[in-house]
Amino acid sequence: TVAVHWMLPPKFQGTWIVLASAAFLGYRDPSSLLVLSILTGAFYAFAAKPPSISGKTLTALITLASGVLVAFKVYAQIHANHNPIDLDPRTEDFIVPLGLSYYAFRCIHYTIEKYKGTIPAHGFGAFAQYLFFLPTFAAGPIHRFPAFERDLSRKRYDPFLFAEGLERLLFGYV
Repeated sequence: TVAVHWMLPPKFQGTWIVLASAAFLGYRDPSSLLVLSILTGAFYAFAAKPPSISGKTLTALITLASGVLVAFKVYAQIHANHNPIDLDPRTEDFIVPLGLSYYAFRCIHYTIEKYKGTIPAHGFGAFAQYLFFLPTFAAGPIHRFPAFERDLSRKRYDPFLFAEGLERLLFGYV
């Protein structure tokens, strides 16, 4: 995925990020892709697309993101505690959508920053790249949108930074 990303012309790299992440989610857990895609559409329509948002919209969107997260977590806990012994090996346990916690917190961060007016103008592509950035799905961090967009526009191949990144991966594995 990384190699293809760097080989593509810059104008297609953002689309590749979103498509690769969506393909992974679709392969790993289609329900995750569905839930996160619906949230992306809702947050784009009510937070990202309008030039500004009201306090009521802010409250509604934060409630939506928090509510979805809490509903999945509570349902998963109830399912884990009250699931009778299942004799059918084909039945899978209930799964919380992959990356939902970080995704919900990113949506909340984005909405609050949009309400404050600190989000620069951007299109759906930048918004989708921010939410569907696969390396941060499972463990974060919750990268701030302006910093994320700035990093995407400044990216360049630097052998020193590449070696430093590999070193950090190695230390992480050890």
